[in-house]
This record gives sequence, structure tokens and C-alpha cells, in this order.
Amino acid sequence: ELSLERYEQQGHLKLATFRLAQPITLTDEVNKEYRAILEWIVRQYSIDIVHVRHLINHTFDIGYFVEEEAIPLVLSLHDGFFVCPTIQLINNRNCFCEGVCNEDPEDCELSRYWFDEKPRLKKQFIPVWRKRVLSLLEKSNSIVTTSAFAKAVYLKTYPSIDESKIKVIPHGRDYVEIDKLVPQLTSPVKIVIAGAIDEKKGLSTINRLAEVLPKEFAELHLFGNCAGPLN
Repeated sequence: ELSLERYEQQGHLKLATFRLAQPITLTDEVNKEYRAILEWIVRQYSIDIVHVRHLINHTFDIGYFVEEEAIPLVLSLHDGFFVCPTIQLINNRNCFCEGVCNEDPEDCELSRYWFDEKPRLKKQFIPVWRKRVLSLLEKSNSIVTTSAFAKAVYLKTYPSIDESKIKVIPHGRDYVEIDKLVPQLTSPVKIVIAGAIDEKKGLSTINRLAEVLPKEFAELHLFGNCAGPLN
């Protein structure tokens, strides 16, 4: 199911809902039904510019469509998804790979939350994936990411992309003076960890913190799902 929403000051306003006959899978490059929905949205609301924040559980139709219609496209490189569908670029050894596959026969794990279909990545789906992504990068008028390191990883993976095309815009935050952020240790420090926590997002580190931090010093508060046991 696809939902079209408009962001307003008071919240999200749902404009339309679309149901696909078949769910989109990771290996789908295009989908006629999905493409028709995109075309309807763009024409119905006279869209002048398209910003792709992410394409997880979507196809690459948007790149082909905006190119045909001469609509400017801004692409966000939110994480490692456009390098490898593992998303966080954690390989079969549970190490950050920077998008460089090792020669181990064991394949890397895909998110069970996002993907039902799990193609063989190394030397099979990864070259296909990167060919599709490169085409999308080339079709983009501007590309945005949030750190110089992320930009470097993408340029290493796709060296043909013009470096000046990728702009680094850090996440917006308003911080008070750093000395005002230092907690007063009259009570335990409350540490908040938010997100879908698994090994790729530091589950072992969280468990280690729980073991070594004295209870009178710190409290760990988790918000979100956790794919594993917690100490």
C-alpha cells in the first residue's frame, strides 16, 4: 500500500491511498502499476521538482519518469542503501565494509524487517544493483548527503559521478553551549537510545554498556524494536 500525504503545520494530511496488486520486491527495477501511480501524482498535483529521500520498498521508476518529463530530481543519500541493500554496510563478519565485498563464501545478511526476498548479493545482485543506482545518480540534478564520510564512500563506489554534484548538508541541530549539556551527577545519567536496534546498530555495544556502567551512574532507555536479547 502506498500513501500520499501532504505535510502541514498541524500534521500530515492524507491525500490518497493506492494498493498494488503485488508487493514491490528488492529485485524489481520497474513496475508498471507503480509507474502509473507516480505519473498520476505528478500530473494531478503539477509537481515541479522531485526529492527522493529513500527508495526502500520502491522501484527505480521515478528516475526514468522524471528524465522523460524533464522534471528536476534531488536525491538524498540517507544511508548506505544505494551502495548495498544491507543498508548499514555491515558484512558477514559483522564489520563495516565501506561497500567493498570480501571473498568469503558466506553472503551478507539483509534486513528481515524490510525484505522478504533475499537475493545472493556478492558477485550476483550487487553488480546489478549498482548499475541501477548509477543510472539514478546520473539522472539526478543534485545529490545531498549528511557527512563528508558518506560522500567519500559513494564517490569510491561510483567514481564516475562528478564530486561537485554531491552536496554535504549536515543534519540540522540547535545546540546550547556544550558546558550546559554536562549532567549534574546528583542522580543517574539517563541515556536514550532510539531506533530499530539489532547487531548492525550496536546491540552488542548496548549490552556491554549495561554490564560495565554502574546502575547508580547511568540508566539506559530504549525506544523502538529490538531484534535480540538485552541484558
